[in-house]
Amino acid sequence: MIAFLTDVGLNDQYAASMNGVVLSLCPNASITVISHEVPCFDVRFASLLLLTSYKYFPLGTIFVVVVVLGVGRSIRPILIVSRNYYFIDPDNGVLVQAAEDDGIENVYLLNKSRSKYFREDSSQTFHGRDIYAPIAALIACGMPVQSLGKLINYRELKRIDKDIDYVVEGDCIELRVIYIDRYGNIILLKGFKNIINELNVCIGDTIKIKSKVKKIEAVIEVSF
Repeated sequence: MIAFLTDVGLNDQYAASMNGVVLSLCPNASITVISHEVPCFDVRFASLLLLTSYKYFPLGTIFVVVVVLGVGRSIRPILIVSRNYYFIDPDNGVLVQAAEDDGIENVYLLNKSRSKYFREDSSQTFHGRDIYAPIAALIACGMPVQSLGKLINYRELKRIDKDIDYVVEGDCIELRVIYIDRYGNIILLKGFKNIINELNVCIGDTIKIKSKVKKIEAVIEVSF
């Protein structure tokens, strides 16, 4: 199973071309999608989607994540092998939360010395098609990961600063909204357990919530 998470959308050829590359190299691969509709360049939201969805996929799933703040070969491509999954992405921090949650075992730099595994006509901008999709296909067809890159220390990985706009003052926590889904659920910068621990409150307690437009009281319920 190969699962894509990108910001390329569905109106252009980009998503289809990545599927085509995978199936050309590994015709028996199963391809699915977490989302191709991540807001452009929103690495924080992509990281959240991956973290909250990866564990529901079959063991051994290969996640290909293509959401970057910039394009070009200055962002090194990496492969993270966790206890149960594979994660492929530019080294921009998107993978780290999910991979650490599952337990990182090894990290490989997909460097130029192994570029024989990339597409011969690789572009400078569409690495999802020319680097990440071929690598995912090779893994799906049984290529040993050790042959695909150079082993590096996971502590070298870049991370997304999760605590931007995150402030605790007394019994108040101020943090930003990452996303509001189609049902109106608000996705916050900090996780549910972290927030209730910071506020020293429990499920069933009533808290006050204030935004720029409204003040309300709400009862804390179990997060799903």
